[in-house]
Amino acid sequence: MSTDIPIGRELLADLADRISIADLRELSRYDARLNEADDTDKHFRPLLRIKETLETQKLNAWYPLEVIELCRWEQPFNQDKKAHTMRAFCCTVLLHAHTDDYPISTSCDSTLGNLIQSLLSIGDTLFEKAEGLFRALLESPLIEPSDKVLVPVAQLMGMLRYQPENVLKEKLEHLLEYEKDNENLNRFIFDKNNEFFAKRDRPQMDNGWRYGSNYIYEYLPNISDPILRQRLLELCKRLWNPQPEHYALPLPCPN
Repeated sequence: MSTDIPIGRELLADLADRISIADLRELSRYDARLNEADDTDKHFRPLLRIKETLETQKLNAWYPLEVIELCRWEQPFNQDKKAHTMRAFCCTVLLHAHTDDYPISTSCDSTLGNLIQSLLSIGDTLFEKAEGLFRALLESPLIEPSDKVLVPVAQLMGMLRYQPENVLKEKLEHLLEYEKDNENLNRFIFDKNNEFFAKRDRPQMDNGWRYGSNYIYEYLPNISDPILRQRLLELCKRLWNPQPEHYALPLPCPN
């Protein structure tokens, strides 16, 4: 890979460095698991180009997007870091492709949810390197507003355990202000007191966002500000939209 990393592609560069040629060969065979024809080489060449150049413009609808999208839906077993790294790489490629001049027909919100789950599972400092991707998603005219509103949620998850509460409040306010400016989104609705209201345009059952909502919920006992704690709890409910009893436990209190 070139040492000159394009602005905004720091996360993709880091993940590309973590993936070996053997890993790319493995990824190239994903399609062969479902089809009799072995198109491994046809998938491998463009995958290698992405790894070496970090370019995602005008990806072919089948070679390599088919195996990238298949990997995006993988559910890594038992927090397998290698599998999460592969999936994070594929999700990042797809999200960058969303922001390029050649938008692809794949779900942006589901891809972002799976990326968040993998980044949280891998750990390290990957969320810091994701800021360029998040900025590109927010600025791109090709991304639907209903998907853009999930980007500050992703940013909040990345900083949840490492930033002081006043910074978390600012990020949450960013999310609330964005929703106010786009009232038709129906992702996170307000009542007359500008509090979260229990309504969602459609259920969000993706494993990535379910993992993220539980990740926030489990951290709530460490939040000392009761208002911030309550708002984060409501955010958990809106991210996953589970059955009411799932988050019906008493609100955690600070340790």
